[in-house]
Amino acid sequence: MSARVSRRPPYGPAVVLMGFLTLSACGGTPGVSGTTSTSTVPRHLLVATLADNGGLLSVKPNDRLKIVLPSSAWMFQASQYSRVVHRVTGGGVTPAKACNAGTGCGSVTVYFEMGSRGNAVLKASCTDSALCAGLPASFSLRLNVT
Repeated sequence: MSARVSRRPPYGPAVVLMGFLTLSACGGTPGVSGTTSTSTVPRHLLVATLADNGGLLSVKPNDRLKIVLPSSAWMFQASQYSRVVHRVTGGGVTPAKACNAGTGCGSVTVYFEMGSRGNAVLKASCTDSALCAGLPASFSLRLNVT
């Protein structure tokens, strides 16, 4: 099972402009030796939802993962795989206009960034059964960082 993937182009306009400026600067200035080079690591943003519960996702180091779960009652457990994946800032609870059983009061969005190669499991549980009626009580996603 794989998550829906939303990939950004590896080279956006800013990187192209930066490459042009770097090449222009390396055109040679009399009396100056050496060159400066920059490298950009492409980063992809992958999106997982409750439909990916229990699945396996293969990702690369530096990829980012956005998990969006329905209901405001989800709480992610601290990861014991901090070298492989770590939570980054952003996300939070998006409130809904009305609270209904099974839909909760909005959704929870959490962002993670992949670190070194390895395997990890991300887990979350629903903290309020009334807000998660009709939904699984837990969420897990296995990650394979290659």
